[in-house]
Amino acid sequence: MMQDFVWINYDRLQYLNAADFDEPATIKGYNGNRRKCSNVLYTLLADRWKGDRIILIGEKWTDEESDPLVKDLRSRYDNDEYRRSIWQAALSEFENMAKYFEDADKDAVIFRLEDPNRSRDTVYEEHKDDPDLFFNDQTVYYRYVINHTKREYYRRKSLKDRNNWFNPLSFLLISAEGYYGGSYGMWIGDSLEVTNDERMVESLGYKNVTMLYTYQYFLGSAGQMQNTVSPNPKLSSKDQVIESIREMIINSGVEDTGDILEFLDNEMDLLRKKRKELEDQNK
Repeated sequence: MMQDFVWINYDRLQYLNAADFDEPATIKGYNGNRRKCSNVLYTLLADRWKGDRIILIGEKWTDEESDPLVKDLRSRYDNDEYRRSIWQAALSEFENMAKYFEDADKDAVIFRLEDPNRSRDTVYEEHKDDPDLFFNDQTVYYRYVINHTKREYYRRKSLKDRNNWFNPLSFLLISAEGYYGGSYGMWIGDSLEVTNDERMVESLGYKNVTMLYTYQYFLGSAGQMQNTVSPNPKLSSKDQVIESIREMIINSGVEDTGDILEFLDNEMDLLRKKRKELEDQNK
């Protein structure tokens, strides 16, 4: 289900679009932890967007949406005379925050200020000296993301880590067709903070969910919520053992256990496939 997304700030009516950083605006563009747009998002959460409510809005939606913030936005923008989506309204009416950052594609940002049917060169020449276009803020790589509402946090891996590719916020704050249920959007409306102060994070006493919020976790939990099946008795005991081991590893707080969790996730995938095959045979 291909669609474009945009980060929006519910409280300030501002937005951040991956396309303005010459990156894909599809979900893969926002999933990437190493991408420019992701680092800009975390930098905003530390300063201009600190404490604000953030949502990753898709251009497609259904009536499954139940989050009150998204419902409020839909009541304001989806019901106007043009029947626009929130995604469309954000791009046309909200403030584009990419203009503050040096990593932005300056041509793309300036181009969005005008009618896209006009010549790109003409628009650029008219706005290149605009004092409102700063393009000088630098991004900061923040390691800790804290959810004060749910009293939990996760730690982003070092940029040098080859496994550092997934941005959990892309699913924790998502609202779009095909991304409801399970753990999708579970942080929408929560009070968030980012920091590099490890001692401060430890002093909070919050739950460390670093090893829990993996890419496989979101796909698995969403699938279980949306496509629930009765477990096969022949597989349930092994299922439970693997889940128990996985939960024990996650709750231990021990780091660098990604390989073990990946192995367990693969085992669970194999069990689900076997279960499906057995169910198909029994039909």
